[in-house]
Amino acid sequence: MRREGMRGWWVWVLWSVAAWAADPVAVVRSDWRRLPHPVPANQELDLAQTEMVVRGAIDQLGGMKRFVGPKARWVVIKPNLVTPTARGSGDITDAYVVWALARLVHEANPEARISIGDGPGEYVTPGHPEALRARPEIDGFRLAGLTAIAADPQLADARLELVDLNLDEAVERVGAATGQSYWIARSVRDCDVFIDVPVLKVTSSIGFTCAMKNLVGILPGLRYGWPKSNGFPPESGNPGIPNHYEERFDELIVDLHSIGRVDLAVVDAIVGMERGRVQAWGGRPRRLNTIVAGRDPVAVDAVCTRLVGYNPDDFEFLTLAERLGLGRADWAAIETVGQPFSQLTTRFEKVPADDDPPAHFGQSNRVWLTKGPWALEDSSRWRPDPAAPPPVAGVDGWSHEVYFDDDRLRFDQAFGRQAAEAVGYAAARFAAPRTQTAELWLGSSDDLVVWLNGQCVYSFHGVRGHRLPNDRVTVPITAGENRLLVELAHRRRDSAFTLNVCEPEADSRYDGNRVAGLRFYTGERQAEARGSRRSRNLWRR
Repeated sequence: MRREGMRGWWVWVLWSVAAWAADPVAVVRSDWRRLPHPVPANQELDLAQTEMVVRGAIDQLGGMKRFVGPKARWVVIKPNLVTPTARGSGDITDAYVVWALARLVHEANPEARISIGDGPGEYVTPGHPEALRARPEIDGFRLAGLTAIAADPQLADARLELVDLNLDEAVERVGAATGQSYWIARSVRDCDVFIDVPVLKVTSSIGFTCAMKNLVGILPGLRYGWPKSNGFPPESGNPGIPNHYEERFDELIVDLHSIGRVDLAVVDAIVGMERGRVQAWGGRPRRLNTIVAGRDPVAVDAVCTRLVGYNPDDFEFLTLAERLGLGRADWAAIETVGQPFSQLTTRFEKVPADDDPPAHFGQSNRVWLTKGPWALEDSSRWRPDPAAPPPVAGVDGWSHEVYFDDDRLRFDQAFGRQAAEAVGYAAARFAAPRTQTAELWLGSSDDLVVWLNGQCVYSFHGVRGHRLPNDRVTVPITAGENRLLVELAHRRRDSAFTLNVCEPEADSRYDGNRVAGLRFYTGERQAEARGSRRSRNLWRR
């Protein structure tokens, strides 16, 4: 069984860091010529063909015995069963992928107990009348095709079971991002090997759901309710999941990743979902016939974002996890194996901006030096010279680097609350991989002025509703270092601004991606950046 307590947690962290640094991410599609019987990427796959692709991806990582050794007594396989729908819908994990993994686990260790489980939030599995007060009773495991796995002759002698994690005994753990306590299913904590099997999908609010977000299903309904934001029992006053709201959802996901302790992530990209999380919410299934697998869920999710045309730097749950040392999100630090990645990429439509602007926006820069505040009428007197060399942290009134955990740099967070009208300044730099035309995506609730490389490229004066973005401005950026200076006014309590540097894109279904390879920084942590690859990853967000 897994070791208890904080000492065991740190042992796992140190082991994981070493594993993440060495392990690649495998990407295999059904038409790969190295598979025994390649299948066109647009053809529906049967069980044998699905198993071929899954096995091909796991073999690229060294085979299942690397993850399920002879001492592994208990393996938990956790699919995504978010809604009661059938296999192949794109809403849920394809049962054939889970089936193939069960076979591989049984081959690797015939004595291992295999539990296939999830904690769906939309329904309750049959036989638990108390919980029926919260949600309808539905056999989602059967609808998904998972119950048929138990009748597989190849698994006849396997110790295999289906488990509703909602009804599992709960144990308490503390998340690394927020320090918040969560109750998780004991099966996840106590098993020897935990295999995370999500579906590749876009979603509202945070923009993308894959290996890390799939861990919401390890939170038991008997603690958090159906849905998990309700709390349980109904009307008891027990709270739902902490941080289960838009502004903190990325932190929730990072917390769950830090306590979920995934040993292997295997992404079902056989049929993915663009435009929405499920078909009922506007999602559109896309057949890719692809499996993505790896030991590090952060790197796996980063690869999946690139697979469908997104930039991993635009997802806070990825960049925050890397900043905390919980995995790799920097594309330059991730090795992929299997088919040449350039042959596999496509583009998924984002959640439409009219439906959910945060999911469409990407991610504002989070690292700034700040200076001020001063009375608004004195802004011209105290304004830094936009053409001067970049400011130095802790010198001439500039702060040390400040990390903002939201897409809005809030005036009160940066400068303290001000009763009167005031103005403050923020400075950052970014390294661009090439000279090109880009778009500044900008938003603010009050006056906002932006200088790029000493030139004023944007100016707004007034009060407005802060959107993501309010405006898009075409600007030239140069290869190498570029300098940003921002002037933000404070006229009301929620004054804030947003800024990202995006690729030009005329098609609104796909726009809002940060320029690929662009890295924001402040200069304060450059000495650390000259060290290991991991330290370089941490300072460049």
